[in-house]
Amino acid sequence: MKAVNSSFRVHCIVEYVKQQCGFPFDVLDVSEDLDAILFFFGFSVELDRYERWLLKQEFEKLAEEAELGEASRCFSRDELELWL
Repeated sequence: MKAVNSSFRVHCIVEYVKQQCGFPFDVLDVSEDLDAILFFFGFSVELDRYERWLLKQEFEKLAEEAELGEASRCFSRDELELWL
């Protein structure tokens, strides 16, 4: 039952973060300082090992999406400038 509660708790945190204006952290930030990321979004919670692992997995996905989006925007902008 604890795993279900942990998963739901992490799910709530991740959904809140997704509703904010972007995820301004990269994958390295997630692996190095999860607490700083939580603090940035206003969380001050004690997480067990399993919750931290789950949260890192989810935040890494968000960071990868943000990084790919930024790379895509930069590539598109540079490509556009070549054509102008």
